[in-house]
Amino acid sequence: MILGKFQLLLVLFLLGWSISFSQPNQYKILSLEQGISNINALSVVQDDQGFIWVATELGLNRFSGNSFKHYYKSEHVDGISVNSNEINKLLYDDGHIYIGTRANGLNIFDIQKGVFSYFTHDPDDKNSIATNDITDMIKGIDGHIWLSTYHRGIQRFDTTTQTFTHFGTETIPDLPSNSIWSVAQDQQGKLYSGHVNHGVSIFDAKTGNLENLHTQNTAGALPHDEVKILFCDSRNNIWIGTKKGLAVYTPHNKKIRHVPLHSTTGSANEPFVHTIREIGEGIWVGTEPSRVYVLTPRYNSDQEFLKVDNVRSVDISNSISVQDMIADEFGNVWLALYGSGLGFASHFTPFFQTLPDVKAVISGIVIDRQNTGWLITEGSGLLRWTPDKNLVEKVKAPSNIRDKTFLTAYQDRQDNIWLGLVDKGVAQFHTSTKQWHKIELDGELNEVRAILEDQKGKIWLGTINGLVIYDPLSQTFEKLRINMPSLGDYAPRSLVEDGSGNIWVGTYGQGVYVFSTENRTLIAHFDTHGGLRSNSINHLFRDNENNIWIATNEGMAVQYAKQELGTLKNIVPPKPNAWLFIQAIAEDRNGNIWCSTKAGLLRYVPKDDRFFSYDQDFGIPLGGFKNSSVAANKQHYLFFGMQNGICFFDPKEIPIQLPISSVHIRKFTTFRSGESPLQQEKQTYGVKQLRLSYQENSFSIEFSAADYALHGLMEFSYQLHGFDSDWTNIGGEQVLNFRNIPYGNYDLLIRARLKNENWSGDVTRLSINIKPPYYLSPYAKVLYILLMSGIAFAIFFFYHRKIKAEGELRLKKLEHQQQQQLATERLHFFTNITHELRTPLTLILGPLDDLLRENNLSTKQKKLVQVVQKSSNRLFSLVNQLLEFRKVESRHKPLVLGEGYLGEVVQDIVNKYRELNVKDTLQIRCQLPSTDLRTTFDAEIIHIILDNLLSNAYKYTNTGAIDVQLTYEQDQLNTWSVLRIKDTGCGIPEEYLERIYDRFFQIDHQAQPGTGIGLAMVKELVAVHYGKIDIKSKVGDGTEFCVRLLTNHIAITPQQEKMADDAIHLENEDSQPVILVVEDDVDLRNYIVASLETHYTILLADNGIQGLDAATKHIPDLIISDVMMTGLDGFEMVGKLKENRSTSHIPIILFTAKDQEIDRQRGYELGVDSYLIKPVHPALLHKRIENILSNRKNVHNYVLQKLPSKTEKPTNELDTDLWKENTFVQEFVEIVEHYMQDDVLDAAKLAEKMNMSQSTLYRKLKALTGKNINQLVRKIRIQKAATLLQSGQYNVTEASFMVGIHSTIYFRQCFKEEFGLLPSEYLKNASESK
Repeated sequence: MILGKFQLLLVLFLLGWSISFSQPNQYKILSLEQGISNINALSVVQDDQGFIWVATELGLNRFSGNSFKHYYKSEHVDGISVNSNEINKLLYDDGHIYIGTRANGLNIFDIQKGVFSYFTHDPDDKNSIATNDITDMIKGIDGHIWLSTYHRGIQRFDTTTQTFTHFGTETIPDLPSNSIWSVAQDQQGKLYSGHVNHGVSIFDAKTGNLENLHTQNTAGALPHDEVKILFCDSRNNIWIGTKKGLAVYTPHNKKIRHVPLHSTTGSANEPFVHTIREIGEGIWVGTEPSRVYVLTPRYNSDQEFLKVDNVRSVDISNSISVQDMIADEFGNVWLALYGSGLGFASHFTPFFQTLPDVKAVISGIVIDRQNTGWLITEGSGLLRWTPDKNLVEKVKAPSNIRDKTFLTAYQDRQDNIWLGLVDKGVAQFHTSTKQWHKIELDGELNEVRAILEDQKGKIWLGTINGLVIYDPLSQTFEKLRINMPSLGDYAPRSLVEDGSGNIWVGTYGQGVYVFSTENRTLIAHFDTHGGLRSNSINHLFRDNENNIWIATNEGMAVQYAKQELGTLKNIVPPKPNAWLFIQAIAEDRNGNIWCSTKAGLLRYVPKDDRFFSYDQDFGIPLGGFKNSSVAANKQHYLFFGMQNGICFFDPKEIPIQLPISSVHIRKFTTFRSGESPLQQEKQTYGVKQLRLSYQENSFSIEFSAADYALHGLMEFSYQLHGFDSDWTNIGGEQVLNFRNIPYGNYDLLIRARLKNENWSGDVTRLSINIKPPYYLSPYAKVLYILLMSGIAFAIFFFYHRKIKAEGELRLKKLEHQQQQQLATERLHFFTNITHELRTPLTLILGPLDDLLRENNLSTKQKKLVQVVQKSSNRLFSLVNQLLEFRKVESRHKPLVLGEGYLGEVVQDIVNKYRELNVKDTLQIRCQLPSTDLRTTFDAEIIHIILDNLLSNAYKYTNTGAIDVQLTYEQDQLNTWSVLRIKDTGCGIPEEYLERIYDRFFQIDHQAQPGTGIGLAMVKELVAVHYGKIDIKSKVGDGTEFCVRLLTNHIAITPQQEKMADDAIHLENEDSQPVILVVEDDVDLRNYIVASLETHYTILLADNGIQGLDAATKHIPDLIISDVMMTGLDGFEMVGKLKENRSTSHIPIILFTAKDQEIDRQRGYELGVDSYLIKPVHPALLHKRIENILSNRKNVHNYVLQKLPSKTEKPTNELDTDLWKENTFVQEFVEIVEHYMQDDVLDAAKLAEKMNMSQSTLYRKLKALTGKNINQLVRKIRIQKAATLLQSGQYNVTEASFMVGIHSTIYFRQCFKEEFGLLPSEYLKNASESK
């Protein structure tokens, strides 16, 4: 591209300035560290979008912004990459990159489509390229592409037909060689070929004429016959680059001139020219060794080249050669460097410069009137810099001045240089005489950090212990010591004189002091209490308008000359942290204030009250600046001392506003979610809108400024319009990441600005359309509408049918209710009848038993009586079965679990049927586990289930066998007992298997007597026992029932087993009350026994000792005792019984002839329940016993009501006994609650904890509560669970497990039996009551 004159001047100035000042960083090299694929770059071009394309010996590179994209050779010719990694030449034309490879022909890359096309030599196709080695390419004036090759001359590529035409020694006989390095075409269409060893050939295709130029026929004007590069400039001059220099050929007069680059003495030292470009008004030449020459040619009126007026060059270090170069649209120059990569030269003149040879800390600067710089360093002494010679040298001071003790520098009005020393005064250098003079101060006044000459010529010195005023004329001193009340407490750091002649003293930590030069008095003091933001003063400066500027660690302040002293204005930079540390202040010729900070430089424009910041992106080295280290020369350059050298610049060359660059989107990458996320790059070349699938709603966008010279100087913000209406500032970031953007249409807007400037109005826009998923597409929505319409129709249709069905259901329900009511009434009728039948049946069965015991009956009569007895027993069994079924159906059948061995129960039932078996061909067998388990089960339910199943099996089996099998199944929580009853009877037809459990159902063809309720009752009882019943049957083979019941296993020791058996035995004893009669009179004892034995179980004892033993052993329900007995009388026996906690609850009737009031009183004091005087009528005794036992039921209710709580000790005597017994029960409750979480509480363990035998505990609890141990434990658990549920902290399952019941179904059943409500209903009522 052709640059404007202004841009050319900038570039030329850049190069000239770099030579004169020896700045090495005027160009930038992008090498492997920056991402280029190979350091051997051979060609470079730029496309219309501003992308830079680089050919290397390892693939094709595209550079944009700050990253490279690589195109490497692919194993397959797939159209997405180059077919060779070794690329010699690139050419860009009309959206296509032409790629000339070293051995694989021509590749053409369609940038917009992202597709490569390949053209290689095909021996069978005469229109194919003649050879695959391409050395150069140009676009001809006819629009076709001309290619030079190393072996087969020149090829012309027709872009329309995509065919090749060959021009070589075969078609042009006078052509000296087919080995050609380069090709060019002038404005008349003549073709120029640069041969490898035969100079230049000029071919006129119109006339067929050929002309050859070589060193011999040009008299040496052509420096060498190896011509590497040919270039036609805008004036139609042909520039020829050879192995030994440069030449220019003018076509219209056929003159050729040698153009020396190094000297005019010859071509011996001339470089190997690899590339020539016309940039602006100059000719740029790239050579080997790696150097760029910029020529300023002179032409005559006919545009004929005459000579070169000026030659400038820049050495490109670390490279072998400059192979190619281009100038982009902004004036930047890009270099293809063999040996280092891609070179870049900015079109901007560097704003800020440094001295490369100075690496010390510069604490003070003085620029004298001869433009010589005096640099005070920390540890390196005094340096002198001569800019004209670009020379920095160390200044040798006299021996009495140590060269590493300088702190500050100052130049007075006589051009003398004053240097502050660490110890004992200052050093003065007379510039006129070049002599040094040391002025020593008192020992206390050392470390001179500030020097100032006032209007009267007095020299003010700021030392660590105060101010010293030196008169050079009289050579006298005046001291202003610190700690003087009238002067203040300060350590001077910077000095300045205002327009009124007052001296301002900046201190480290005490703010600013102002002294009058007339009387040396302190007239003002400014600190954080007097207007400053910080007491640390780094520098004081007076501008051209006599305003005093104060540099602090919290920004700066200014005292305007026209305002009253003390009217300070604080000016704070907008950037935080290190930018607030103002180190030094200077003023440029436009009145702008320049400040050095720890982060960079600030320019403050007072008229606009605006700051401009400059950091490392503008070329300022890192490290920050030194305080008070600043100077200016007579050319108005500003110099600031740094931690690592010196930074200087011309303020007028730093524009307020720089040209803005547009933003290019260089990469758009989508991410698909899934098991392995897929990444795909979208083509953005020339694209204004992208269409994405709904799976591509996560994407990344990379962009950059089109002008790479502004890289690092620009800030960006973006807005995804349609998703967010706000602009998001991302600073210098050049990557945007979006995740899970909803489908829809969006506009991505990106804008830019240079640092310190406002946002540009130019916005880069990219429209993004994310398609909805297929289930939200328009077609899908139409389908949804149709589907919803169909659903609405279906709802209406089925609702209509529902209304109709509900009507029919109501009729059926009413019919069912009527049938149910009829069945219920029928069942009630049968139940009532059976209740009525039980009494006469009892009266029938009793006499029948008596008749069978009679010995005088004949055999025939006995058989008749046995028939009647058998029928009566069957009728009694049917009555009991009906009552049991009614109880189960009405849910009044409780599950009463006991501990025992189920095998014994099964064996007993099977043995009963064996004894009753009268069928000779039928066997009844029982198979039990070799080792039975002690489990919990309801023996009554087991009896009924097994009895019914065995009865049915026996009824329908005449031959074969009935097998009863018991097995156990265990899991982590429960033990299941499995009963299998298998017979070889007639079997049940398959169609009846689902109905056999229906009430009153019987199979018609099986004419066996029965009610049809047996199996229905079995199924209900199995459910009560948390079990399941299954049946398998085949007609003719028999039937098998499998009953699976929940019976939890109880681990028990042999000793505990014996005690548990005793307890079970007690529970299975006769339910009649037990009465102990203690009487020493035999006749009276027999009389009492005869009177009571029909209603009670009677225990006998002859005296008090035997009575005490019998009561302790058997725990009777009541004791009747005489008073006067031998050994131990009645009163003594009663006393001992009441003292024993095992027998204290037993009611006692004293039956005696002692009728004295004192005897009665003693008896009642001992706790007897009744005191009867002999003789006593039997009816009275019966009534008294009944009353006492009835009162015990009240005790049961009282004790059970007090289970959940502790009871306080009563005050009346009546409740005292109840309280005592309740205390016993409460102790039992506490033990149960302690071991409550055990699945089955061991009765033996409970008895052990209560310190009594298991049988004693059973009798006592039975007497106090009316319940056995297991029933009482279950009641305690359920009441505890109710308390947990009422607390609201636990749910039903948690409460069940906390009280030791691990079956939720069993827990709910027990809970309902206790409270009449399910746990959930109970919990709901409790919540409502709160």
